[in-house]
Amino acid sequence: KSETGKDKTGPSQPSISISQPYATEISKNSLQLKWTTSKDDDSKIEYIVEQRRPDDQTWMQVGTSMETELLIIGLQSGTEYIFRVGSKNKVGQIAYSVPSAVIMTLLSGQKPILKNIPPALLVLNEKEDIKLSIEFEGEPIPSVK
Repeated sequence: KSETGKDKTGPSQPSISISQPYATEISKNSLQLKWTTSKDDDSKIEYIVEQRRPDDQTWMQVGTSMETELLIIGLQSGTEYIFRVGSKNKVGQIAYSVPSAVIMTLLSGQKPILKNIPPALLVLNEKEDIKLSIEFEGEPIPSVK
C-alpha cells in the first residue's frame, strides 16, 4: 500500500484524456468522427467508438481505431446520433471522452431545383392571357401546392 493507504497493485485508469469527438464529412449514411488525445508518446492505443441516439440510454460499439479518427458507416439518413470515444488500459479498463454534441446525418434525396424560370418582369396588355410554365425536379418528386 502507498502512503495514502491506497492499494498500488489495483487496476489503473488509462493515462490519456480524450477530447469531445466531432464529425466531419457528414453524408446521409456516414460521417468521419475525429478527436484528439493527450497521448504524447509512440504507444499503441486502441480507441473504441460507441454511438447512441439522443432518446436512448444504451451505447452501442460501432468500431475501433488505432488512429484519432474513424469513418462510421451504415447510419440512417436524417437521424440524430451522439458518439463517445474510449481508450483501454493494459488491464482492460476503458476511460471515455465527454459525449459529442448531437450530430445529424443528411436527409436523403435532393432538394427541389427549378428549371426554365420565366423572366422576373413581363409586360402584358390588359386583356392578354398568360401561361407560365416552370419545370422542377427533386427527390422524392416534389409537389406544387
